[in-house]
Amino acid sequence: APPTPAPPTPAPPTCVDLETRGNRGETHEAVCGTVEDGYGVYPNSVREQLTIVGSNCLIEFIVMDIEVASSCIYDSLEVWEDGLPVKRVCGRSQNPFPDPIQLTGDEFILIFQSDVSVGWGGYKLEFTCDGAPVPPVPPTPIPPTPSPPTPAPPTPVPTPAPPPTPAPLGAAETVRCAGGYATLVPQAAYQFCSEVTRSYDVEVLTVKTWSRHTGTCSTPPHIGYWIAGASSSTVTLVNQWHSFPVAAGTSVAAGNAIRARVRNLNQDWTGCGVDVWAEVVFARRL
Repeated sequence: APPTPAPPTPAPPTCVDLETRGNRGETHEAVCGTVEDGYGVYPNSVREQLTIVGSNCLIEFIVMDIEVASSCIYDSLEVWEDGLPVKRVCGRSQNPFPDPIQLTGDEFILIFQSDVSVGWGGYKLEFTCDGAPVPPVPPTPIPPTPSPPTPAPPTPVPTPAPPPTPAPLGAAETVRCAGGYATLVPQAAYQFCSEVTRSYDVEVLTVKTWSRHTGTCSTPPHIGYWIAGASSSTVTLVNQWHSFPVAAGTSVAAGNAIRARVRNLNQDWTGCGVDVWAEVVFARRL
């Protein structure tokens, strides 16, 4: 009888070096590797996304130079798993690095985004998942054995389920948020409405803001809105809602920001305090 052919040798684990630069949702299967922004100094108004398919991955940061801000509201790197945010990071390498992130699912998503000003040096991270190669260890002499054990076959990595398709919205959505009290400083913008994003294209219908002058303001603050990086003309307004004119058909691509803001444009406003609210109404573009 002809000899039985030997089984094929399994492919070695895949390690990759990736960048989020210019990325809008690529997916890569890997058990280890690095990810960085790829710019040197990242530009303004970017939102980039990358998916890594791998089980039980550990993320460790080796470079971190993203604009520092409370809760990383300006520029940030976000880690998502199973459709939920795990962590948002920013800062500089000379400060303590963000703690390593241990994931438990079969894939994770990285989202890198910057606002309309100030570009820093970027980031770099390493990740290792189940099945990653182990660094070689010098062999220890052992006596020969008549029949060495057969290594167990590698455990197959399960294929992740596709992300759910968003359901149609039907009616328009209304997002209203309160920013609370803020003390303004000269030439500093204060974003007081949590950023609104959707995974589908939307059409903005109305934007309203409201402010109340408190403290020692010599003049009222200016308020406006921000849609996908474009600002409205600011207006002076106290103690009433103001509806900003939004051109018919104004659209925002999936993943871009809709937010309202208050901005101090006068040197006399140092120490000025305001209470602020905002309301954005939009609908899914079919």
